[in-house]
Amino acid sequence: MKIQGLWYRSEVKLEGDMLVPVPPFHAYNPFDWYFPAKEIRQGEKSLYLEFIAVDSFNPEEVVQFCARFGMLGNSKALVVADHFKLDTDLRKLSKDSSSGARQRLSEIRIQKSGYPNVKDFGPSKLCQPMNIADFQRAQAEFVERLYVPEDPSPVKAIAEKEDRATFINGGIQASRVTSLIQWNVQTEQYESFYSSLDLLGLFYQMAQLDLLGEGKILACPRCGKPFVTGSDRVRFCSFPCYNVYKVQKHLREKKESDSKKRKIKAAGTQRRKS
Repeated sequence: MKIQGLWYRSEVKLEGDMLVPVPPFHAYNPFDWYFPAKEIRQGEKSLYLEFIAVDSFNPEEVVQFCARFGMLGNSKALVVADHFKLDTDLRKLSKDSSSGARQRLSEIRIQKSGYPNVKDFGPSKLCQPMNIADFQRAQAEFVERLYVPEDPSPVKAIAEKEDRATFINGGIQASRVTSLIQWNVQTEQYESFYSSLDLLGLFYQMAQLDLLGEGKILACPRCGKPFVTGSDRVRFCSFPCYNVYKVQKHLREKKESDSKKRKIKAAGTQRRKS
């Protein structure tokens, strides 16, 4: 089953420390860059892992990422702005006793009790300017809670997994991710469709799909970066990391062996002198 999503990208310019999108905006499917664990090939990374891999202290890399995949967005600001507008409309209509005003008041109260829908906002509202520090904070939070490092304590590992589930579910809710199913007449198959008030929401959704599927999100022992695997035997994110780890392990073991031999030799010399 193919997965569809919706987000927008455009050119991005850097003004001081502000990332500013430059219209026009172009719609695309972020899930074209989602690779389930059982289908992933060497060198492929899902979009949320591409986000993690960005050096957020390098402005050029951040600009390139945002130009390629779009601004991260700010769902909280959209929700606050939406409710502020509704509150303003409520105050105006409360002074109007006409039947039309009463009907609109009823609609607004229903709308306030629900969530803003992505279709209520155009690309320029969804893809808002942001500063580099906001990008860094979003990335740091995502990385910190995304994966559970190997830990000898089962209790701690379970707690971390529960924290991760709470974090991802909370991100999906905060980003107002909407899940639908639709029939594609061209491919003659059903498709999952996800829309969100920000791009981060679709990152959370991709992580959730991996956690619920055959994939495991692990930390590479060599570079520390998260990666997804469907195999119980894979421990490294790539062959280069595995090879570097092997060389470092060999050098470390050789150093320990040489040190042990020197100690044995020194002990033998000491015995002969005594």
